[in-house]
Amino acid sequence: MTHPNEAIRDLCQVKFEGSEMTKDEREAYKQKVVEQCMTESSGFYAASRIWNDGMILPESTRQVLHQCIEISLAYRQPTQMISSVIRM
Repeated sequence: MTHPNEAIRDLCQVKFEGSEMTKDEREAYKQKVVEQCMTESSGFYAASRIWNDGMILPESTRQVLHQCIEISLAYRQPTQMISSVIRM
């Protein structure tokens, strides 16, 4: 996985190639990319857009794990029907 600073550097390099942006414009663009990267790399950002199933906060871990185990134990697998051979 690429480090965020490397990704930002690469994005800016592609944007700046062949452009006639001033140094101030380049710095402003780089700052915008950094802020966007920091915002969108948050797990909460992904959960708010339903890109994942949500987040489990550290203080809720035991409760969620307990609920998951209860659900898995409550599920009864269907029993196989055991019968003799039926001939017609």
